[in-house]
Amino acid sequence: MQLHVLKAGTEGEIDDAFAALVDVQAGALVVATDPALDSRREQVIALASHHAVPAIYGFREFAAVGGLISYGPSLAGIYRQVGIYAGRILNGQKPAELPIVQPTKFELVINLKTAKALGLPYRRRCSPAPTRSSNDLAPDRHRRPRRRRGRRRRAQQKRDKASTRRSLLQSPRTCCKG
Repeated sequence: MQLHVLKAGTEGEIDDAFAALVDVQAGALVVATDPALDSRREQVIALASHHAVPAIYGFREFAAVGGLISYGPSLAGIYRQVGIYAGRILNGQKPAELPIVQPTKFELVINLKTAKALGLPYRRRCSPAPTRSSNDLAPDRHRRPRRRRGRRRRAQQKRDKASTRRSLLQSPRTCCKG
């Protein structure tokens, strides 16, 4: 196995990198998390699809728009932490005194439509349920359905009980003194 490192940042460099990828007959592609590549997400995914190169990306957003696999920290979690830090700084804390925090939530997303288009084998029964629904992400169809028996009956009993309590509270009370 050989590892080829290709550097790209502009639109033309990305095209050149994919041409070099085809020349070396690369079996797969790892796309590093980089702001320049993140902003050209659609171009990278389109080229990987055009050249039929399986690729893994650093953020879920790549797989959601057509990339094959993504594994990395949750962007929502990162942005939330940035907001918390900004709030602490605005409340008077010194930035140098704030602790360094690393992401704790990582997501693995496999786009089954792209896997099928690339002709890659996969087994649905091994895939966990997605954390968020997406049209491109496969739902977990092998999960046991929730038990629904008795749910309506219990809900009706609860409503009847609440109704009885209300009627007792609203009805006039009579008191007999003997």
